[in-house]
Amino acid sequence: MRNSELWGAGLQWRPLPQAKAPTESADETRRLRRCAKAKGAFIVDRDNVVWQKSIAFSVRIIRLYQHLRKEKHEFVMAKQVLRSGTSVGANISESIRAQSSADFSSKLNIALKEAEETHYWLLLLMETDYISEKQFSSLDQDCEELIRLLTAITKTLSKEKETL
Repeated sequence: MRNSELWGAGLQWRPLPQAKAPTESADETRRLRRCAKAKGAFIVDRDNVVWQKSIAFSVRIIRLYQHLRKEKHEFVMAKQVLRSGTSVGANISESIRAQSSADFSSKLNIALKEAEETHYWLLLLMETDYISEKQFSSLDQDCEELIRLLTAITKTLSKEKETL
């Protein structure tokens, strides 16, 4: 899937349309967002593939954490993989309300770094026999997919920044 399909037309950050008044309806806000998307605005929302994949990955990481604590009685690495694994989605979510293009890019770069850290902890858990190779492979596949998506997005953002 190409970046333009993941993020919509025009891969650039633009602020979300702001409500005109506190009384503005949710329908009007949705209409403004649709108009912004039609004009090629780069709007990250909760319908986004990367955001949805990060949520699914976070849920898997939380379940892994619960398993490690209850079944394996492992606390230190379990907490580390929980923190880094759920931070990926948290930073992607933060990018939704970024105040500038620099803030947007920064949040996605942090999410990428957290995904790389999560990969490290998963590898360490497998190497120390806290998770099986099969469990590692499944989780690592999801982690690597997020890394690939975030890498493509951050590279595109960097190229656009250079052309400005």
